[in-house]
This record gives sequence, structure tokens and C-alpha cells, in this order.
Amino acid sequence: MIGGGNEEQVGACRDIVVAHAGTHLEGALDRSALRQRMRQARAFVCPSLRESFGLVFIEALFAGLPIVYPKGTAVDGYFDGHDFAIAVDARDPRSIALGMRRAIEEEAQLKASLARWQGSAEARRFQRASIGEAFASGLRMAATAG
Repeated sequence: MIGGGNEEQVGACRDIVVAHAGTHLEGALDRSALRQRMRQARAFVCPSLRESFGLVFIEALFAGLPIVYPKGTAVDGYFDGHDFAIAVDARDPRSIALGMRRAIEEEAQLKASLARWQGSAEARRFQRASIGEAFASGLRMAATAG
């Protein structure tokens, strides 16, 4: 597991994973190291129970990873019809396992589909320039309203 936090948070996480063989806490990585690590993975699986928009899923997509995400939250609705985004019930281990299996078994197809999407106009909406333009447009509209 990759990520940081204060000593108390890291200690709490260490207490949780100690009983699970093969799971360890890597700690924080810089952006370059994280991107390199992500490129070695088959998919990004994060069926969290408390997720708002979920920028981490967008980062995974742009790193070339299909995503397994919690249905009803995070990026739900943004990638309907795209096979590289697999929605699962975050409260159902079987649903999560099936999503992970699909990501592994269909890895080549999902990554090829994702690569095509990355170059699309649809993908540009999640890039810095488009986000900045949308934000500025919203500010202009708010400033000129009533």
C-alpha cells in the first residue's frame, strides 16, 4: 500500500495490515515514482466506502490503468459505456472479486480501450487546461449573474 500520513495514521494502518501476509505499507512516493509503479500494475482497485469525486481514479486512468471503483460514488456515471471502468458494490466482497477478475482476465483489451480514450475529446475534460477553462467560465457566469 502506497501513501503517507502522520505517525498515528500510519500506525493505525500498520495495525490493520499486520495480519495480512503479503501486504505492507510502502509509504509516500513522489509523483514520478508513483506513476512508474502504477504502470507496472494490471488495474487500479479502490472500492472505497466513502469516496467523493475520486481524483485518484482519474490519475490511474491517465497512468494507463483500468479502474475498479465503487458503484454509486467516486467516478460513477462519468465512464458509462467504457469497459475500462468497472463498477463494483463496495460492500460485497464477491462483487469486488469479480471486478478484479475481469480486470485481470481482460487486461489487454481494457488497456487498449483506455489508450484510445486517453486521446479523445472526452478525456480532455479531465486535463488541467480544460478544468481551468471550466472553472474560469463558472466564475465569469457567477460574477455576471444578478
